[in-house]
Amino acid sequence: MKWSEVGNVETNGTRKGFLDSVEIWRKKPHVVNRRLVGAELLWSVDDDDSDYRSLDGFVTNLLATRDILIRNVSDTVGLNAGSALKAIKQTFEGISSPPVDECGRWMITVRCLLYKNLKKTVEVIIIDKTTTEAVFLPFFEIHEDTTLLAKVNDFGYKLWLDERNKKIVLFVCDTWNSDLDLSSGSYSTAWLSDVLLNKLARWSEEKTLNTEVTSLRLVNIERYSQVYNKLKHKYGKYFVQIWPEQTDPSKFVYEDIGIAAYLLVLWEMERHQKGLTTHQSFVDIGCGNGFLVYLLTSEGHPGFGIDIRRRKIWDLLSETADLKEYAINPSDDSLFPNHDWLIGNHSDELTPWIPVIAARSHYNCRYFLLPCCAWDFTEKFSGKGQGTSQYHRYLEFVSEVGVVCGFEVERDVLRIPSTKRACFIGMERSYQSGDGNSIETRICDYIRERCDRGSTKTSRLVPFNGICGKIGSGGHSIQNISETGYQDETNGHGLYDSNDLESGNFEAELQKSIVETTNVNPNLISTGLKDDSRWAEAFQPRGAIETPKNAVCLPQSVKDLIAVTVLKKVLETANSVTLSNGRSWNQGGVMSLNEVSQLFEKDVLLQLKSECGGLQTLLKNCPDVFLVQSGNIGLRNWTTVEYLKYRASRIKKQPNSATRAEEKRKTKLCFFFQHHPDGCPLESSDCRFAHGSSETKQLL
Repeated sequence: MKWSEVGNVETNGTRKGFLDSVEIWRKKPHVVNRRLVGAELLWSVDDDDSDYRSLDGFVTNLLATRDILIRNVSDTVGLNAGSALKAIKQTFEGISSPPVDECGRWMITVRCLLYKNLKKTVEVIIIDKTTTEAVFLPFFEIHEDTTLLAKVNDFGYKLWLDERNKKIVLFVCDTWNSDLDLSSGSYSTAWLSDVLLNKLARWSEEKTLNTEVTSLRLVNIERYSQVYNKLKHKYGKYFVQIWPEQTDPSKFVYEDIGIAAYLLVLWEMERHQKGLTTHQSFVDIGCGNGFLVYLLTSEGHPGFGIDIRRRKIWDLLSETADLKEYAINPSDDSLFPNHDWLIGNHSDELTPWIPVIAARSHYNCRYFLLPCCAWDFTEKFSGKGQGTSQYHRYLEFVSEVGVVCGFEVERDVLRIPSTKRACFIGMERSYQSGDGNSIETRICDYIRERCDRGSTKTSRLVPFNGICGKIGSGGHSIQNISETGYQDETNGHGLYDSNDLESGNFEAELQKSIVETTNVNPNLISTGLKDDSRWAEAFQPRGAIETPKNAVCLPQSVKDLIAVTVLKKVLETANSVTLSNGRSWNQGGVMSLNEVSQLFEKDVLLQLKSECGGLQTLLKNCPDVFLVQSGNIGLRNWTTVEYLKYRASRIKKQPNSATRAEEKRKTKLCFFFQHHPDGCPLESSDCRFAHGSSETKQLL
């Protein structure tokens, strides 16, 4: 096979950097090509100790031991083993490298590219670590249940690190078909040169690269793509159009669709692995808008959602979704012995408690956590550490809680429109069902230590020394004591009966002695508290009426004073731009948030933090005046194409927002007209704000 050079890019990358960057493209092609959902590696061999001096000999040896390769390829493309082997052999024909002075070091992979439109391409990848070459040869395309054998000469391309001239070179087969492009599943030479080549060159210069797949590791990625596409088309567009909340529907709808798709595939895999015949039940603790509950219920999973505050959209979901409005206070009353999974999706102050609730509900209870705001058991999380962010330290804490509660905690990363995408799954237990008491003791000690470490000092915490019964094994707390033993709250059958005492059961005898020698209400003995059944006295759920921290509650005069102060400071840096009408307008300079914060006293900043989330939040809530980006602040120029695109995107996101924007036109005074020395950059007829009180209209 002959190759023709079609592009190159300079790089200061090393040999290792180049091979690592190719490894990312091999394992995680979706980070470059957004049309892909990922790749499945059907077969791979990495032989650093090869006895062969040419690729031909190496390939011949591989095909002699081909059973796994042929089986995986034939299963993926839906062809019999003979046809799959024939295609693989044809792919290797004519692909050879000249003999090298020392034994070669090759990696050969067969991977399946998975597209978001459900199309698939199977290709062979040959990486020669000695000559730093990587060859990519597609040979199957699957689309709409049709399998096509591709001509290798129409698709093949090669990447080579030219260490002497410090560049990465792109080659394609001499017979490259220029009519093929990215939309058909192949890559145009322009895309390979302009996108892939530049990405590899930049990665090659990085000192450290994460070459491992970090997202959707615990689910079948192809099945996830299928389920996500189904939910997206079934629910997405409709709910974006009717979304009644003030939040951005394009974010929240598709975020919950992504979470639902992940859970549905995870649960589908669990049913298959464990031989379950019924759909898993669930409780969504802190369900918020309830849309995730609606999706899971609509797809056949029984369950309900709980939140302290009802949302507008609940009225639209209530026929399908069971949504309950009340506060969860971690206690004996917050156990769920009849449900399989607990979900904590941005559950805030309840996040660390969900593994505890799952551990105490019953031995087979599992949980899914998607942490957001950082909370400890009774207060805001304040983990200390160096080298990592507060968010990453919080994730380590959440994982640790699950381990303490006796779960084999697994971590994954979702693909959702959010910056907080790390999730935790507690599916399996690390202990046998009969060892629940020792785990309960560990949980109690851990929570007590966490609370005593922080500002919340209290000895009145969780159950101790197994007083709550066989938590984690039977799943029920002790509520009543009779002459025949201890009875649980759900079915009246004793966790301990008279035979326990006769057989010398130490724990049952210990519990009896505690009841007899302490002045504790036996109905509350499961908590270790004298007054109620709460597990942590200092825990406080958020209020039912949530105070928005987005500057809404601040007086307009205060917001105006801060905005004008920042405006004057920004304008001290002259940056005159010529408007379309020939007038000059000072757009000012760009300041860091730290520089802006120095304009105000510390007590003012603290008040802003408590009232509206901080100075940055306040300025972000003036999006037509200030551009807040990457910690820097500047002024908007309403005449630029960038601003017009920004406005169009905002109108597009909110249903009926175009009509609403027209209704609000000229109902507020123009900030620039009032406070900027050069006035508004727009003429009065073009500005949607009023230039003076004479133009101001009443909002209907």
